[in-house]
Amino acid sequence: MRGSGGRSPRGRAGQGPYFPPLLYGSLALNGPFAGAVVMLGLMAVTVTARAALRRETLEG
Repeated sequence: MRGSGGRSPRGRAGQGPYFPPLLYGSLALNGPFAGAVVMLGLMAVTVTARAALRRETLEG
C-alpha cells in the first residue's frame, strides 16, 4: 500500500463498492434478461405514477 496514501480500491472498510439492488441485479444477470428486468421495473413505476396523476387530475 505504499504510495497510495493508505487507500485501497475496495473502500475504507475493505468491502467492495456499493451497488443499488437494481444495478446489482442487472450486473448479476449480465445477459439479455438484464434489459428486460430493468424495463419491467421502470414500466411498473411509470404506469403506477401515471395512474396516480390521472386520478389527481380527474378529482381536481
